[in-house]
Amino acid sequence: EPYRRQRQMCIRDRCNYTRNLQENLDFMLGQLQKSMTAIQTSVEGLNSKVSSLQTTLSGVQQSVSTLGSEYNKLAARVTALEQKTN
Repeated sequence: EPYRRQRQMCIRDRCNYTRNLQENLDFMLGQLQKSMTAIQTSVEGLNSKVSSLQTTLSGVQQSVSTLGSEYNKLAARVTALEQKTN
């Protein structure tokens, strides 16, 4: 009889331990999922900013190219004017 009672208590304790362990694991999994969602949101925001910066950079590169072309045209005109005055 004492052995049986001790065995039942051991089984009960094991069940409680297993239930507590499962609850803790469920909580930790929930926290990980929240963290993953927050990270994904941050990554999406960063991707959007990178895309915007790439667009801006492309515009700047186009402007620099245009300015370079205009500079070359002006330099050619200045050279032509200098040759006429000489």
